[in-house]
Amino acid sequence: MRLLLVAFLLSGCAAGRASLAQDLALATQALATCACEATGLASGRDVAGEPPRLWLAGDKAVYEVGADGALTERWTPPKFTRILRLEVGDLDGDGVDEWTVLTEANRLRTHLIVADGGERRSVGKPFLGSLRITPGPEGKPVLLGQRASGAGPFVGPVEHVTWAGEELALGGPVGLHATASLYDVFWVANEGKPRLFSFESTDHVAERDPRSPRAVVWRSDERLVARPIEIERDTRDLLGEEVRDTVRFAAPVSVADLDGDGADEVLLVAGSLTPVAMLQNLRVYQGGDARLFEAGPRGLVESHRSPILGRALIAATPWTAPDGRAVWAAVAWTKLGGGFVAPESRVFLLDPATGDLLGAAAP
Repeated sequence: MRLLLVAFLLSGCAAGRASLAQDLALATQALATCACEATGLASGRDVAGEPPRLWLAGDKAVYEVGADGALTERWTPPKFTRILRLEVGDLDGDGVDEWTVLTEANRLRTHLIVADGGERRSVGKPFLGSLRITPGPEGKPVLLGQRASGAGPFVGPVEHVTWAGEELALGGPVGLHATASLYDVFWVANEGKPRLFSFESTDHVAERDPRSPRAVVWRSDERLVARPIEIERDTRDLLGEEVRDTVRFAAPVSVADLDGDGADEVLLVAGSLTPVAMLQNLRVYQGGDARLFEAGPRGLVESHRSPILGRALIAATPWTAPDGRAVWAAVAWTKLGGGFVAPESRVFLLDPATGDLLGAAAP
């Protein structure tokens, strides 16, 4: 209770110091509003050849966001389970995107979600640990995994995961440095060569040598705080004693040729380390921007960013709106829940050429 009270006091102070950019975001017409604690946002296809859909992960369900802002529930986790993360990609090349949904109850488990007859369902048993769909070294979506145990969420090396029918199996290490977390690494294709990047424990972003991932060849000058969500978990140490563990999750990274110049860009979310809210054991940080980076001769160079969106920006994704516009979609917490007050999250549209708010929903 004391932690909860402190968090709400901090959030009240943060609200009093709201910037003009935050005020503008809150006054701008959102594409959609959800009475939920958003934890993810992604776009992809349910049917091959059809326009991409926009999916919003709340704490209790994954929704499809309609062009009119209506939310349609597409998948729910087991009872007493909370959703922490959503990532999508076409793993089998059939033109339809699969999902990985990280959930948390007593342990962290990930569901691989596939399209089946217009519905979404989980494949086989959930993976004990973290699964992630991400562009791999060759630029194509790959499925990676890292085991979890009662002692921690990231145990052992990051491994390839094979998917056949209803079965998932580990397929051998990827070859990253031993302390790598599954969510802290991403690849960028540049001039036909894969480049490996990682979020460091110091909150900087680094480029590593793909041939020897321990070697850092570049590190950002500023701290790039790209872990907007953290949870607190009760675990047991080697002596069997209960300890409180804190896990911070890096936000999903979109890597694609977003401006049509033939080279990949990187869209990610980064913000401050000021806590804005804590609901049960989930904490979200204040502020944050959607930031676009291009691969320079060494490292990443920021091109432009959005204004701060509301209290806490969770995720951003490229999307083609129903009217054909290429936009960014971003989701932010805009109201804290508590007592009889429901939480609120809003999905905004941004101009990918400038990062500016577009305001109105697509017709």
